Amino acid sequence: MEQSTIATALWRDAGELADGDGLRIDGLGILRGDSFTALPAQPVTGIDAPELVVRTADALHVATEEVRAVLAGDVETAIASAEGRPAPLGTLGLVERRDGRTTFRRSHRAGAAPPGAIDELLAVWRAPADDLDARVTALTRAMAEVRGALSAAEARRLLDELDYDLDAADWERFGGRIVEALPY
Repeated sequence: MEQSTIATALWRDAGELADGDGLRIDGLGILRGDSFTALPAQPVTGIDAPELVVRTADALHVATEEVRAVLAGDVETAIASAEGRPAPLGTLGLVERRDGRTTFRRSHRAGAAPPGAIDELLAVWRAPADDLDARVTALTRAMAEVRGALSAAEARRLLDELDYDLDAADWERFGGRIVEALPY
C-alpha cells in the first residue's frame, strides 16, 4: 500500500485518539486534546504508538510494520526539523524543540487549503520588502487569508523555506507570529 495512504489514515486516527482518551507516542509524548506531555528521548524500543499502529493497520488491512515505519519516519522527520523552529507532525500539529524542551501545538484549521495556496504563500515570502519584519508581516497576513490547512508536506515546505532566511534569533523574534498565522 502507498505510504501516503497509510500516512493519511495514520494521522486521521492519531487525531481521533488524541481527541479521545489520548495518544501516546513513545519517543515523543502524550497528546490529549490540546495538551502535550513530553516523554524522555527515544526509548530503546524505538518510536511507537501501539494502539494507533494496530488501529490503523487493522483499518487498512496492512501489516503493523508498514504503519509503524510510516509513523517512525514522520516522527523522526519532525523531530529532526524541529530544533529551534516548528515542524509538522503529520497533520496533527507542530512540534518544536528548544533548549532541551519539546512543545506541541495542535492543528487548528479544518479542511484542506485551496490548490496553489502554498505557491502563493511562497511568492509572498520571496517578494522584495524593506526588511525582515515587513516580509514576516506580509506573510502572516497572507497566511491568515488562507482557508483550510496546508498539508504536512506543504507546511514543511513553507517552514523549510523560512528557515533558509531566519536564524535562531529571528525564529525567537518572529516564530510566535508565524506559528499563530500558519494554516495548519
